Amino acid sequence: LQHCGRALLRTLLSSRATRPTASDPVARVGRIARIGGPAFLSHAAGSGVEAAIRNWPLTSGDLLSTGVAGSVEVEIGSTLMHLDADSVLALVRVDDEQLALRLRAGSLTIRCRSSAMARQIAIECGDLRFELCDAGLYHLAAGSDSVAGTAWQGALRCSAGGRSRLIAAGQSVRLSGDGEHDEALPVDSAGLALWTPACDTPCGTTEDRGHVAAELTGSGDLALHGGWYETAAYGAVWFPRDLPADWAPYRYGQWIWLAPWGWTWIGAEPWAFAPFHYGRWACFRGAWGWLPGCRRQQPVYAPALVAWSDPVEAG
Repeated sequence: LQHCGRALLRTLLSSRATRPTASDPVARVGRIARIGGPAFLSHAAGSGVEAAIRNWPLTSGDLLSTGVAGSVEVEIGSTLMHLDADSVLALVRVDDEQLALRLRAGSLTIRCRSSAMARQIAIECGDLRFELCDAGLYHLAAGSDSVAGTAWQGALRCSAGGRSRLIAAGQSVRLSGDGEHDEALPVDSAGLALWTPACDTPCGTTEDRGHVAAELTGSGDLALHGGWYETAAYGAVWFPRDLPADWAPYRYGQWIWLAPWGWTWIGAEPWAFAPFHYGRWACFRGAWGWLPGCRRQQPVYAPALVAWSDPVEAG
């Protein structure tokens, strides 16, 4: 690109990004991956309800809601969630040890690919608590006086008032709000095809999985919008494709002040989560490429590792 020699935005791999301390925000973060129809976000910091924005980071205390014919797709590491129309979902706890959700109304579909991650996920619906027992595909629907739980793949454990029951793969159960009564439901196998996420692989392709961790939020979009190339100086580098002629990192999007991180970059490109919150950018013979950095089991999120520098004139 022509602009690579101008004032650059240089991303930095700092010690804080690679070795978080006890005072740092948690490493795990979610994002709004896709939006269909009316969808809204109430921030943990209490700034009111706003229209949901793609690539917005999500953390503990955030509240997502959808209107009639609305939907929201949320990505947290390799786990994908789909919130259907007329639904309300609270992210009670999102950290490095647990993902606790509360479905207040409507329906939620969860595709979890990691058994380790599944054991950290719990969803409350009224007085009922659902825990994922394994990787799989699950659906919860919260009505006015009952809750339905379906395990298309994997298994769910539902508990309330000291009682618990297992919803095995291929089973669907409707439970009263207090769990006192339950009713077996026929499993709608067609439901498996009702939701097909655009980034329906944990890291896109096998090639992606060799360069980035499965739990790196946003990595599922890489294969859809770019490709990997080997470089002599940095090894594997990801290059986005189909870009405007004047494209450069941190040019299309906006800076937003978000607690607990501070100034946070919200990229306008559909793939602009992982490459702007992990690793760094570099210019290669006129083209910008993304270096993912060390492949870690639990990637460390950062709002934007970037510094501004004045143009350097060739000597």
